[in-house]
Amino acid sequence: MSGCDTGWGPLGRFGSHKNTETKARVAIIFDWDNLRGLDEQKSLRNVNRDFEQVIMEHYEAVIQNYVSVDVIAQTADFSRYKVIIAPMLYMFLPGTADKIRIFIKNGGTFIITFYSGMVNENDLAFECFPPFALNDVFGIKAEETDSLEDSDENSFNWEGKTYKVKRYCDLVQLYGAEVMAVYEQDFYAGLPVLTKNEYGSGMAYYMAARSDVDFLRDFYARVLCDTEISQIVKSEYVKDVMVKERCDKEKQYVFLMNFSRDSREICGETLKGYEVKILEKYL
Repeated sequence: MSGCDTGWGPLGRFGSHKNTETKARVAIIFDWDNLRGLDEQKSLRNVNRDFEQVIMEHYEAVIQNYVSVDVIAQTADFSRYKVIIAPMLYMFLPGTADKIRIFIKNGGTFIITFYSGMVNENDLAFECFPPFALNDVFGIKAEETDSLEDSDENSFNWEGKTYKVKRYCDLVQLYGAEVMAVYEQDFYAGLPVLTKNEYGSGMAYYMAARSDVDFLRDFYARVLCDTEISQIVKSEYVKDVMVKERCDKEKQYVFLMNFSRDSREICGETLKGYEVKILEKYL
């Protein structure tokens, strides 16, 4: 059997993967208090606001890199993760800013996006530039958010490739961060669209605009490499194929799932249309 790596084989006994768990080192914040706050605010678009879709785009981009990811609230314990992603974390609950600061200072990598750190738990605006109490950590000040029409686009170039910008664009002033990419069009051409800032032992990234899954997948691939988070299987993204893992004290179980009616191949395994294969190996 070819397998996905040395030691892999087909599942020996169905049900042997019971009482297992996923040990993710990456988390994405999906917080109901935050989502309700976003839904109630009136300062952005009135239609096609896509707040949940923005979060799903980040989640999709991460799992397409074939790593395990937890979905957490901002009240969760951050310390078990190496990378945390916070798309549109508009509402900061009490203690959230301090948790983010400590997480990064202690060596974590935190990615936050446009329209974050705007209001408190009562949906009252903080009297400072976003993200609240973290300008020094992320090295930026978000002065304004431009909400684009559906027909409008901007763009930026990152690592030699041009990506589209849509719907939401923060206008950011530097406060010590390193610029990784800038807007290419409109009155804010040349302003930062992607920044990073070392703080303590960790790294703080600010994503100032909404792009697409192609950019997010490429960007998170770089972040995962830099933070030495291993893939479940060593493979580029295969269209329509998702990979999940579960572990116990002795074995790792990998689920290869084809969500297409057509056959797909990933790391030596052929999956028929809508087929699922479960592989196992000893740790």
